[in-house]
Amino acid sequence: NTFLFFFVFLLIQVSAHTQIQAQAKTIKTQDLLNSFTNNIKSKASVTMEFEMISGSGSYNGSVVASGGAYKMENNELELFCDGETKWIVNHSGKEISIFHHDPGHTDIVENPMGFFGTIDKGYTFSEKSSLDNKGLYIIELKPKNKHTAYKTITLGIEPGSFNPRLVKYTSKDNTVYTIIISKFTSSNQPLTPSSFRLPEPYPSGYFINDLR
Repeated sequence: NTFLFFFVFLLIQVSAHTQIQAQAKTIKTQDLLNSFTNNIKSKASVTMEFEMISGSGSYNGSVVASGGAYKMENNELELFCDGETKWIVNHSGKEISIFHHDPGHTDIVENPMGFFGTIDKGYTFSEKSSLDNKGLYIIELKPKNKHTAYKTITLGIEPGSFNPRLVKYTSKDNTVYTIIISKFTSSNQPLTPSSFRLPEPYPSGYFINDLR
C-alpha cells in the first residue's frame, strides 16, 4: 500500500509538472498582442537592425523611429519621414521621390514600427500561441481586409521583453518575405522630427521627383 501510494503521488507530481510546462509554453494570443503593441507604443524611440530574405535574395537594413517619424536604410535606398513629408532616396536609380505622408499607411517593409504599433487591429488569429523550437512565441495573422497585398503574416515575439524577432509574410502571389530582426533597442529619449528629414542640399546628380 505504501508503494502504491508513493507511485500514485509520483504520477500526480509528474502530471502537474507537465501541465505547468505546457502552460508556460502557451499564452492567449490577445494578451500576447496587447503586451507586444503596448511595449512598442511605450518607447520614445526605437532602433531595429534586420535582414530581409525573399526568393530574389536578401539585404540588410535598419530602422529608427520616434513617434510618427521614422527612417529606414538599406544598401539600395533610404527613406526619411518626419511625420508630414516622406523622402525616398533610390541610390541605384539616382532618384529622390518626395510625398505627403499618409499616417494610415503602415506597410511592413516601409514602416515596420508603424505596422507593429497597429498589429493588434484588423487581423484574425488563433486563440492561443505557443513557443517554437527557437524560444519565440509565434502568431499567424490573417488580415480582415481582403484588399491587402498579403495573405498571412507570421510574427515571432521574444518572451519577457515582448520584442519582435521575426516577421514572415506571404503576398497574394505566394511570394514569401522573411524579416529576421537581429537587434532591437529602445530609448526613453524621443528624437526630434528634424532627425527624420532628408538633409539639404540633396545629393547632386539625383533626379528630384516631387509628388506633393
